[in-house]
Amino acid sequence: FVQETFACAKFPAEYSTKPTPMGSSLYTSPWDFNSITGGTGSRIDFKDTSSVICANCHTTMNHLAPLFANFTSAGAYNATAIQVQTPVISTNPADLVTKTTDWLPAGQTTSWRNGVAAATLPALGTAMAADADVARCAVNRAWNFAMSKGDIVNDLSTVPPVVTDPYVASFTSGGFKMKALLKSILTSDDFVSF
Repeated sequence: FVQETFACAKFPAEYSTKPTPMGSSLYTSPWDFNSITGGTGSRIDFKDTSSVICANCHTTMNHLAPLFANFTSAGAYNATAIQVQTPVISTNPADLVTKTTDWLPAGQTTSWRNGVAAATLPALGTAMAADADVARCAVNRAWNFAMSKGDIVNDLSTVPPVVTDPYVASFTSGGFKMKALLKSILTSDDFVSF
């Protein structure tokens, strides 16, 4: 949800400049393969390479997941316990209790992206606010809203960068003011003649 909503892209969210052959495909994530749990002894094998490389997406996902783990299905925050259940086959409720180590091995920290640590939700917000992809996504979503286009991710209603580059520059240099962004789009020649 966070990736698609705020970065306007599906997973995998990150790509290495040097993909590595692994299993039946290529490992394309920039994260170290061992930065997530998986393999023998793990309850969920995020390192499976038998058909697809699960870690291509899960290296980013697993570094984000613990930040959201304490929210209930209704969106309420429970500060004392992880609310997510681990999807394992068991009739024992204790087996379903998730631990941070189900996502990340000891020594790994939560992050927005590879090399961009985010230990708390406020730190995640700060990291996302500094990400150029997040600013572009906000502008592109505003553009699509004004132009009555579909969703960028689900409908593949993408916007060429050349169209929104001036708006992204104005949005980022102007303090990320959504009202000013919408005004500039709604008074643009593209909108007026649309």
